[in-house]
Amino acid sequence: MPAELAEENREAAVFQRLGPEALARLRARFAEVKARIAERQMDEPEREQLKERAERLNPDGWVTDTDVDDGLEQYEAVYESLRAVIGHARKRRLP
Repeated sequence: MPAELAEENREAAVFQRLGPEALARLRARFAEVKARIAERQMDEPEREQLKERAERLNPDGWVTDTDVDDGLEQYEAVYESLRAVIGHARKRRLP
């Protein structure tokens, strides 16, 4: 993470609550969910609905302490509901 970004994030409620490692994991998981939604064959209204639900997993959208509390409280339920539709991430096979 670039120094200026790290400095900016240190002030954010989500950074204060989770720390850099957990925040990075949640960001990576959110990116994976967005990618899985983009890969799936579905009609556009369904895709938009899934994107809206997935946005609740975006830790960068959790601005206040209340946002962080709500995001963490709902996280697993939202993630599992999306995973039921988009499936699990594919495991990579080692050669």
